[in-house]
Amino acid sequence: MKIKLILFLIFAQVFNVLAQAGATFCGPYVVSNPIAYDGVSNTTISELEIANPNGNAIRLKNCHNITIERCKIGPSLGNGIDLLNCTNITILDCRMDNVATGVYAVNSETIKVNHIEVTNVNGPFPRGQLVQFNNVNGTGNLVNYNVVENPVGSSGQEDAINMYISNGTASDPIQIIGNWIRGGGPSNSGGGILLGDNGGSYCVVKDNILVDPGQYGIGVSSGTNIEVSNNKVFGSQQTYTNVGIYVWNQYNTSCGTITVQNNQVNWTNKDGVSNGGWNNGNCGTVTGWNTNDWSANIDATILPNDIVIDCSLLPVGMILFEAKEERNTVLLNWRTLTELNNKGFNVERSKDLTTWDWIGFVTGNGDTNNESTYRFEDKTPFRGMSYYRLVQEDFDGHQTYSKVVNIKVKKTQQFFIYPNPTTGKISFTTKEKGQIRIYNTLGQLVGSSKDIDAIDLSHLPEGIYTIALSTAAGLHFERVVLEK
Repeated sequence: MKIKLILFLIFAQVFNVLAQAGATFCGPYVVSNPIAYDGVSNTTISELEIANPNGNAIRLKNCHNITIERCKIGPSLGNGIDLLNCTNITILDCRMDNVATGVYAVNSETIKVNHIEVTNVNGPFPRGQLVQFNNVNGTGNLVNYNVVENPVGSSGQEDAINMYISNGTASDPIQIIGNWIRGGGPSNSGGGILLGDNGGSYCVVKDNILVDPGQYGIGVSSGTNIEVSNNKVFGSQQTYTNVGIYVWNQYNTSCGTITVQNNQVNWTNKDGVSNGGWNNGNCGTVTGWNTNDWSANIDATILPNDIVIDCSLLPVGMILFEAKEERNTVLLNWRTLTELNNKGFNVERSKDLTTWDWIGFVTGNGDTNNESTYRFEDKTPFRGMSYYRLVQEDFDGHQTYSKVVNIKVKKTQQFFIYPNPTTGKISFTTKEKGQIRIYNTLGQLVGSSKDIDAIDLSHLPEGIYTIALSTAAGLHFERVVLEK
């Protein structure tokens, strides 16, 4: 029983998941001139600081397989990132300020926008978005875990996220998940998330949080096969506020198979009247309409006070945080100049900047004005890119997040699972012998095996599982996604 309790406590910490929206990288950046690529493929734009007082900061045309990551963009008279006729573009962990629109993608496919942060969207109309897709189609399109913040009533924002004649597929709809949107107006037409703008199809909008985003919160203005679920929408009375969530075909295009369910809305229109939701009725039956709470007990505190990380504020006077690879392990080193009430540092690791796993704790020095040096060794790092952060904890429980550092481990780790995601059977690559244990997201043991060549998970419910390999050298963990 004692062993089981220890394992449960370990996994309770391992599964402390935080889906924090927005960018995390705080530099350093290399100052660069504006970038304009035409017909370029298979390259990465990384850790650059780019401004353009005369146009777009980054413009890609006819480009394929490009990653734009950890960049600081703006001010820019044009768009932060402008895409035309592009395929498979990934935009990750970028900060933008004072741009016409953060990301504008036209006639493109497989556009992924993850963990970007945009402040002070300037427009003017028709620009003025965190992200706009214009004729973006096919699979692999997503706008997830991003942040936009604008001064309420004085920004140039139109729609924070806009889907204009853009189509996902039945098996892989466009994802708009986990975004944080605060501030909008004074546009009398703009708002938070607009779907089916002049048509479009197959789009899933869920788990977004919107506070005072403009004239409306989330709108379905046309289109088919659109789902709006589990969002939180708050709007206080402004001179331009109208409705929290609406469904209304405003175009000469098809509108139907719409789902609006389990949303929490508290919205006050310009006349001071509660107006959480409105269904015009011209898109057919809206599935789930009566499951929404149109007068939810929520307010502006559904978003934290600070949704944008201030990179100038580092915990306990930290002057260094770095990651280095050494003999198949990752060494984390950090130094502080001063410490006050510092209990210590929780060390967290991620593969995607969305799911963070606790991997250890390093005790702090309490109160000191002397420079302190710390190190932590990750003995079982991921293969490929890994992200690390420190969660500094005071003795009173207050926590502060460090900047994020990343490192690419080139050598094969000791324990690797494939395929991942899987529909059932998984195989292992490992040089060690031991026992496999399978845990669900509650830390409960749901299976075990002494066969470390392959096991079948198809009898388990769809979800995320952790596979633990117990050997004489210790425990090795890998997460696997089971899809059905």
